[in-house]
Amino acid sequence: MERDLKLNLGCGLKNLQGYINIDNRETVKADVIMDMCNGLKYPDDSAIEIRAYDFLEHIPQEDIVFVMQEIHRVLSKDGILDFSVPSTDGRGWAQDPYHRSYWNINSFLYYCEPSYWELYPELPHFEILELGDFASTEEEFKIFKVIHTKGTLRPLK
Repeated sequence: MERDLKLNLGCGLKNLQGYINIDNRETVKADVIMDMCNGLKYPDDSAIEIRAYDFLEHIPQEDIVFVMQEIHRVLSKDGILDFSVPSTDGRGWAQDPYHRSYWNINSFLYYCEPSYWELYPELPHFEILELGDFASTEEEFKIFKVIHTKGTLRPLK
């Protein structure tokens, strides 16, 4: 069984070479059309990388825990989740009419900080390799006031 999959979730118009590009819209010509709210159709521990740039905010708030559980399930113990999501600390999280959930750097405490795990034991656990907020450029920030939370997480299994 293949254990080195690289998945690009919510690829939109950015099909990446070397990844299985997944989206729920046929119009973007993804490699695989899949609604991740119904689960990732890949075996446990089969992906070495899951890329989720401007993806998580499109998942309905009530489905976020399930999608994060699926990402954790599919990642191998040495795999990584590489993500970028518009932060509620800027305007970007609310600008798109298709954004369904809201995030900021503190959202990841529940998945990555042991002191929070007892509160919600059903949440998957990750180790933070990198986590921070950024704006694309200073000039863009002055105009659009968009901040992203970006990170790299490793699943704890």
